Amino acid sequence: MKLFAAVIALFLVAQSSAQICDEGWVLCEGTESECVPEAFICDGTYIDCSNGWDETGCPCPPGQWKCPNTTQCISERWICDTDRDCPGGEDEIDCPDCPGFLCNDGLCLRESDVCDGSKDCVGGEDEVDCPPCSGFECSGGRCIPGGWECDGEWDCEDDEANCTCSPTEFKCDDGLCIPGSWECDDYPDCRDESDERSCSRLVMPGKQPLVPGLPSSKRVPIDSKFNKLSKRKIKRDQKKHRVQKARLSCSKKMGSLRL
Repeated sequence: MKLFAAVIALFLVAQSSAQICDEGWVLCEGTESECVPEAFICDGTYIDCSNGWDETGCPCPPGQWKCPNTTQCISERWICDTDRDCPGGEDEIDCPDCPGFLCNDGLCLRESDVCDGSKDCVGGEDEVDCPPCSGFECSGGRCIPGGWECDGEWDCEDDEANCTCSPTEFKCDDGLCIPGSWECDDYPDCRDESDERSCSRLVMPGKQPLVPGLPSSKRVPIDSKFNKLSKRKIKRDQKKHRVQKARLSCSKKMGSLRL
């Protein structure tokens, strides 16, 4: 009698799960109503259930290796290739033949990771007894090629600071040099947005009427399709003025703009 009751209970649970999830979907164990597609179970790609049930206890496909304490599977060819693919770098630990630099804890590094200013070994032995930097030494200790200094791209915290810009370049307030044509193009290229800070007008393409009442040197082109629903920022005298409602007083393409 007890066995019959247990079978009935299991049947009711299965029936309840089937009613909760649509066909082709599975109820995440440990949840009341969270369903995921059957194809997402043990797909080794993403954790779809909020509690990780869909990727718990799943074996990796043939030719792949599971990173310890994770659900991530990597190619067996990636093991001991000096490139850390597992979150904790376990695929590069205890390698029999390390072609790069072997840390004291067994982690195998690429030669390029040694003396690069970043401690990759747990004990930091990859940054011990390093020769003087032959390129540019960042303030954090990282050594980068000398050609990367003042090239317009931040490679470390200070390789673009205090650079001398050419006459055709614009110098950002933080020292970065950018092409002069990027200044006041309505797109911030400097990290501090200083290339768009002192602009007196907003450039808009096409032949448009001008906003009356502004000095001719600071008139702002307005598109003829500019209507009462449009919003634009006008920069004048270092202050931002927002056009919230506007309409053209003339039905033709050329006319004055009432603000």
